[in-house]
Amino acid sequence: MGNIAKFGIIAGKKVDLNKFETSLIEGKLNPFIERCLKEYHALDIGHKVLSGERLTTDEMKFLVEKASTGLLLKLIELCPGRLRELRLPQPILVLPLSSWLWECSELELIERSFKRIAECASSRPAVLVDQIPFERLKTSITRLFSEIRQRFGPVKILGSSVGEIMGTRAGGSGSLPDDLVVSRLIQLKEAGLSGVLGTAATERLHLLKEVGLTYAVRTNLDLISSDQEIVDVLKHLREVMDRDRTLDLWIPSLLERGSAAAELRVLRVAAIGAIVLDKIRFIRATSVALSLEGMRMAKRFGANDFGYGAVDDFTADALGIDRIERLREVLSKKSGSRSRCSRVQ
Repeated sequence: MGNIAKFGIIAGKKVDLNKFETSLIEGKLNPFIERCLKEYHALDIGHKVLSGERLTTDEMKFLVEKASTGLLLKLIELCPGRLRELRLPQPILVLPLSSWLWECSELELIERSFKRIAECASSRPAVLVDQIPFERLKTSITRLFSEIRQRFGPVKILGSSVGEIMGTRAGGSGSLPDDLVVSRLIQLKEAGLSGVLGTAATERLHLLKEVGLTYAVRTNLDLISSDQEIVDVLKHLREVMDRDRTLDLWIPSLLERGSAAAELRVLRVAAIGAIVLDKIRFIRATSVALSLEGMRMAKRFGANDFGYGAVDDFTADALGIDRIERLREVLSKKSGSRSRCSRVQ
């Protein structure tokens, strides 16, 4: 098997791949990779990716509709260094305020929260609150966030979907006017919230930016049925990033983990995003959508942010993600040796 992996077939001939271990020679495409890209009608795309030049809509459509997975992986290798920074998974803990707020007093709410955070304080997790009722924001919630920070230090507190803030269930354009949305965002910021969950509601990201809350754009591929829709989403994201230079994180995902084919679709879209979204700094692979093996492979598909891992089983079940220790174990392992032929197929 080792000997077979040293050779590839191109133009009907057996070719020794040892001297083509890397795609570049002195900053240029090596001749073999150049011929491979030409065979796949992607030579111009390869040169553009290498130089950092923006792809056209037609080229984007070609990648979505016709590019093989092997071709996408090869183009990822040619991407400039903007995706080289790596963010490993961080621990996260859920506080189920949606049930606690109606079961206990303000003091009991703080005590329960302290107990949960203290159980895993050594890992310094981010804290996600699953719901923030705005009618209690200036009382119970503000006091809770303040007490948490006094007791445990500068804890990162996350919560409230953008849809919840804007008065919509799905995080769409929102039924609330901008001034009321801004008022809610300011209250959340003053209460001690660090950031909100990823959202598809890109038309109101500027409000989050103005207030100073962290945010990310999430693309739920369950809701996208055609290749043209993917192209349209990527075009729109590129336009959003042209306007908002502070937006640096994109999350291609699923509402919940699906089949192996669904995982591959997420990875392929992540790879295409890495190639065409020329201003993005981080692309997140999340265990909401990917199995442990999918997470391990994600870096090859352009992902360089691995989101959060659960500190306990309750959080894992609530968010549909894997435990932090398991994620770190899997991601610390080097990918197994792979046939060099697979790189150009």
